[in-house]
Amino acid sequence: LTPPLHASPMPHAGASDHWERLWASGLAKGDKFDVGGPSATLLGALRRLDPVSEGATALVPGAGRAYDALALAASGFARVVALELSPSA
Repeated sequence: LTPPLHASPMPHAGASDHWERLWASGLAKGDKFDVGGPSATLLGALRRLDPVSEGATALVPGAGRAYDALALAASGFARVVALELSPSA
């Protein structure tokens, strides 16, 4: 995995105060919207795609803790781009 492009949190014009407050409050794994792992829907889709096309790229907007991004990488995607605008995620 490639490390983030910046080391310190930087606010982004498109970031929502609501999401940032949820993350900054110390959201526990599996709490509220954090399902604690890759989404069941994504895992089902990945099973149907097996094998993944060679050189495939995936984009994960609102990646949070990157569960889905890691699942995509583990299933054979050559490149996975995970985007998260909330600095505390």
